[in-house]
Amino acid sequence: MRIRPVPRPAGGRRLVRWALGSGGWSFASAVTFPFSGVVAFVLAVAAVVGLVVTRDRRGFANAVARLGVEDDRAPAVVPGRAAQEDLVD
Repeated sequence: MRIRPVPRPAGGRRLVRWALGSGGWSFASAVTFPFSGVVAFVLAVAAVVGLVVTRDRRGFANAVARLGVEDDRAPAVVPGRAAQEDLVD
């Protein structure tokens, strides 16, 4: 299954999702500053726990950025327009 974030994230939400997800974990793992290992561990644990406890299994980073997830293959629903199946006679 392919998933996409909903709504489409703007720059700030993308940065939050990156910093609290795999980007933040890899950054904290790569640099050496006090408690960087602890930060990396906490981000990894939060990511795993977030997949189990968040709505729609969207994960910790998406939950904090207030993003949902949906199937990328599903047609987008436009308010006020009928579904494709409804247009067929």
